[in-house]
Amino acid sequence: MNNVNFKNSRNLNLSGNLYPAGTDDIIILCHGFTSDKYSSGRFERLTKALNSINISAFTFDFSGCGESDDDSLNMDKETDDLKSAINYVKNLGYKRIALYGHSLGTVICLKAFTKEIIVMTFSGAGTDSMKYNWNELFGESDEGIREKRGNNRTKAWTGKRKDSNRGADAERI
Repeated sequence: MNNVNFKNSRNLNLSGNLYPAGTDDIIILCHGFTSDKYSSGRFERLTKALNSINISAFTFDFSGCGESDDDSLNMDKETDDLKSAINYVKNLGYKRIALYGHSLGTVICLKAFTKEIIVMTFSGAGTDSMKYNWNELFGESDEGIREKRGNNRTKAWTGKRKDSNRGADAERI
């Protein structure tokens, strides 16, 4: 696995992991809401299985998630991030590109689809607007967030965006 960084169209740094298998086939894995490029270990297992059949894999953190630059979350921004990931792997020489989306990542894959994508597959597909009980997930304070999920994985709900419009973005998702 190679840790990589690339930029989206908004000039934000996105953090990714490239799992090369020595072919020009690659699948980009897109995590769900409040997750990261590891997707609670799910993506590590999938990339290992894909590599075992000579398919390269690429995972990345959407902006505002994991190790990528901080940003508010919404589907348009995540779609832009995925399009940037597609361009990144194309620039590395990958010719046959597939997408895998989990949860909200399924919707982002559908929104980013172009004719160059050879196949898409989904798990835990998000099919409609979702409402989250933030207090149940994280508690009522930033401290509750850190206790339940850790700083790095929930960067979107901690730190400098405390007074931002993040709730409006989250409700749109």
